[in-house]
Amino acid sequence: MTLQQIISTPFFWALSDKKRRNLKRNTQPSGEISGVNPAQVNPADGGRCEVMLDVLIKGGPVMIPLIFSSILAVAVTLERVWYLSKTRSNSEELINEVRLALEEGKPLEAIHQLKRQKGPVARILAAGLAFSDRDREDLRSRLAQVGQDEVYKMERRLSVLDTIVTVAPLLGLLGTVTGIIST
Repeated sequence: MTLQQIISTPFFWALSDKKRRNLKRNTQPSGEISGVNPAQVNPADGGRCEVMLDVLIKGGPVMIPLIFSSILAVAVTLERVWYLSKTRSNSEELINEVRLALEEGKPLEAIHQLKRQKGPVARILAAGLAFSDRDREDLRSRLAQVGQDEVYKMERRLSVLDTIVTVAPLLGLLGTVTGIIST
């Protein structure tokens, strides 16, 4: 790759003055630049010369926990999306089916319909029907307990994401400070 081709890319102008001087100094008489692999320079993406691995290595030791936290955040997010999509159901249709079964005087059929469904609404309704013969306070406390269990299941592992959201910017700041100190 010639110096003229390198200079015409936005990558060249994003470099510091010192790096630009070094790049010009390494120009051979034929116009080729020594130390630059033409296969790594892609003008379509801004003339980026560095491979991602090089960027990670240059980031220093702080990059290891940052990469780990990024992978963990993606894993937790995908797991939560999978769980919530698995438990998603049409609640209005389910409630109408249960109401119809109860109006026909078939509470066992209503409970069986609820047990076949996945999701928090079905489990809360099933608990309500199962304890419907109890007094009001007992029923209320049972439904509150089942509701709390369902909320816990839906919010599980969100504390991991909360921790990552708090720690990752601080790690980035630490990396910046250590990079400034080392230069």
